[in-house]
Amino acid sequence: MIKRKTDTYTKLIMPIIITFLIVFSPWIYRNTLVFHSIVVFKTPFWMNIYEGFYPSPGISSKYISIENQKSIDSLRQINNDFEMEKYYKPIVMNAISDDPKAYVLLSIDRFKQFWTIPHRYDDRIFSLPIIISRLIPQFLLSTGVLISTLLLSKQFKKNNYSIVYFHVFLLVSVLYVSIIYSLTQSSNIRFKLDIEWIELLLLYPLFEYISEDILKKKNTRLN
Repeated sequence: MIKRKTDTYTKLIMPIIITFLIVFSPWIYRNTLVFHSIVVFKTPFWMNIYEGFYPSPGISSKYISIENQKSIDSLRQINNDFEMEKYYKPIVMNAISDDPKAYVLLSIDRFKQFWTIPHRYDDRIFSLPIIISRLIPQFLLSTGVLISTLLLSKQFKKNNYSIVYFHVFLLVSVLYVSIIYSLTQSSNIRFKLDIEWIELLLLYPLFEYISEDILKKKNTRLN
């Protein structure tokens, strides 16, 4: 019984690990060359929070003073992203401590942007390219994940607990990434792509339900 459960978990997790290695190996190699050390993800924490105070590229922030903006712009010319962290941190901490409520509201708004469309695209949100490439896929994918999650009760009835646990694990992963982006920045459509492959995995209960329904109808016709 234990071996069977282990085999099931292995079959579920191994494709994710292999996909991760294939997708991120070039990025890890690039970071190692640029920063002269092994960097799995280039995620300068304070830089991302700093950038999140700007509504969109090229627009000044009401949370960061002009003097600090000019100082950071100058320092960027002679420091890489990781070296810049020590300059971003005090500016970010001051901005948050000066108005914590504003930062909370900003984070909530970024969470909404992450799951819909960032503000930088507001002027073309209903343009055909945005509708076709983001609005429709986002709606279908999010709806599918919601339905799949509701269908987990069927997995309980079948005693497929490994599927349920795996689904919950993926949901928690998606929520974790969403919170990180809401606390830092979510100004670009491409940021959501980080978790959309996980959302596709979350559609398994829905696809299984549809395939079983089709098979059932087919057998009914044959009988």
